[in-house]
Amino acid sequence: MDLQMLSNHARTLTTKAQEQIYTTYIEAIDDRTLKRRFEGVQIFYLPRSALSTLTKRQYITAFIKGAEYPKEGMFHVHDAPGLAEVIEKRGKKLFLLTVKLGLSLEFLSVLLDHVGDDDLPMERKKYAMIPKGPHRMSMLKLLNNQALVCAPVLDTCKFDQVLPYLSCFPLEVVDAVREPDVYNVALHKEHLIYEKEEEKPLKAWRMQDFGSEETADAAKSRFQWGFTCEGRWYFFREMPNHDVDDDDEDYREGGEGATHEVIDVPDVKNLPGYVFRWQ
Repeated sequence: MDLQMLSNHARTLTTKAQEQIYTTYIEAIDDRTLKRRFEGVQIFYLPRSALSTLTKRQYITAFIKGAEYPKEGMFHVHDAPGLAEVIEKRGKKLFLLTVKLGLSLEFLSVLLDHVGDDDLPMERKKYAMIPKGPHRMSMLKLLNNQALVCAPVLDTCKFDQVLPYLSCFPLEVVDAVREPDVYNVALHKEHLIYEKEEEKPLKAWRMQDFGSEETADAAKSRFQWGFTCEGRWYFFREMPNHDVDDDDEDYREGGEGATHEVIDVPDVKNLPGYVFRWQ
């Protein structure tokens, strides 16, 4: 990565139209962000359907136009059509992070010339060594918030899986059980893979977490699948006759989040005809 190029050039949001179109998109992102709390950690993640909805080509193109991305200039890599194309091919998650954090499209253009969504999550040590300059803080903000778009798809038949951050654990609901480190949980159906496609997703799983590999290995035979995350092991087994309490607000602090099929967003001033219909 050309770190010096990332460091040297930045452009702040300076016009009312730019601020308004960023605000419009940020509100749509926030509306679809699922928020939970687990083991003292705030969880924020965008489900797969939300990622797909918010990164359709027509929305990306409209945003680039509304954000007044320069058609020509020496401080970015891609022209406007080229930027929309590279975002669609390999930068949808990075695009949403850039918008959510209020970072410039010039920064995103340079970034996408070196990395893409497949590089997420990015290691802080590898990418945080940007020389001092306007883009240094942009890159650090992106690194510190990338969990928003990193919720993984988990296989319900495997144990050798790694969750990058507990803050992107695709939880829907969690109830504590009387046993230490044991929970009844519901996971987001878009983030689970089952052995058979026709298999009906379970409403609930019994989950237990372990603080050492030795104790986790000793208990593995009692579970069907699992993953490791931040030095702990999380294992799951079926609970086909149990529904997790969907009204337990103690474990849903921070808001339930929401997903909507269609949202009509008011016209952005100075951009006649641009109404984002998220569907």
